[in-house]
Parts: sequence; C-alpha cells; structure tokens
Amino acid sequence: MNPLDRRTVLKLAGAGAALVAGAASGACGGSGGAKPPVETAITRGDKLEGDLSLAALLASLENLLVFAYQDGLTRKDRFGPYPPAVQAVIEETLRQHKEHAVAWNSILSGAGKPGITGNNLTVKGAILDPQLARGRDTTSFLGACLDLETTTAVTYLATMGTFENVAALKVAASIHPVENQHIAALSFLLGRPLSSDAFAHPDGARTPTDAIG
Repeated sequence: MNPLDRRTVLKLAGAGAALVAGAASGACGGSGGAKPPVETAITRGDKLEGDLSLAALLASLENLLVFAYQDGLTRKDRFGPYPPAVQAVIEETLRQHKEHAVAWNSILSGAGKPGITGNNLTVKGAILDPQLARGRDTTSFLGACLDLETTTAVTYLATMGTFENVAALKVAASIHPVENQHIAALSFLLGRPLSSDAFAHPDGARTPTDAIG
C-alpha cells in the first residue's frame, strides 16, 4: 500500500467538502444557511417516478457508502489497524457521504416525499457483502470501498444525462466530482493505476429498479 501523507489527504478532503456543502445547501433551498437534517420516514423508493426515483436511487447508494465506511471503523479489529492517512480518508469520506444523502433527501422532501433511510440492497448483496465477508485486512476493505465508490460514480454520470429537474441536476453535478476524488484517493492508497478514461464511461450504472431497504 502506497503511503499518503496527511497534507495530501486533507487537501483532497477539503476540496470535496466545499463541493458537497454547496450541493447540500442548494438542495435545501437557497442561500439562507444550512438546514437541519431531513427527517426520513420510509426506506423504499419503488413507488417514485422520474427524477424522484433517481434521487431515491442515489440516496440509497450514499446510505450504503455510509454503512460501508462506518462498518470499517467499527471493525478495526478485522480490517485494521489503519495508518493515520487511511483513517483520515475513511473519516472524511464517511462525513461527505452523510452530506450527500442529506442533499438527496432534501430533493425528495422538497417534492413532498419522505426521504430514503435504507441502503441499496441490490448493490450490497452483489458487491459489498461478498467482499467484506472475504476481507481480512486494510487492503481488502479499501478495495471493497473502491468498487462501491466506482459503482456510485458511474451511476451519477449516467443519471446526469436524464435528470429533468434543474435542482436535482445541480446536486448530481456537484457531488459527482467528489465521488471521483474518493476513487482517486482510494486508488492511490491501494497503489492502483488510474487514468482519466476511468471517469468517462457509465458502464455498470445502477437503475431505480434496485431494491432499497
């Protein structure tokens, strides 16, 4: 695993935080300051249509990422101990994904719909759970997170071409670069090569038919 100094980690995290803050603020409605977290009441988005179904899909992926990183922090005895730089990436990325979920639930609540509290069960069962079950060290945990971040990023890329609502499109366009920063940071930590072409194709994007729960 390649070392990543704390200054580089914080630089990546700070740039991502600025974009996420803007997205969440816009989703909550205007420039009047940050709004409190959106109250959520349901865990499924299968009765939603159009842009709202996409918002529910992306919220479910963000919730799953929160679950994954939190699980990594909870199970340090299995995947850790983490070097300081890895710990910093996990903690900052977890915080940002929580903000992403709030932004999407704000879109839903703004349309009079309850927010999404559940995880994307389709992706959890197909990608995350098998890797976490096999994983026994930091590298395997970060690899699982990288695959999940990649799936989420390509889903953002695909949905940006279909959103009709301008507010939802702005949220997606603001968050998508942050997801790509996460991919770059994790790839660096894992010593994996990364090219700009990796961010150009929506192959493997998820759809609103995914199960949420």
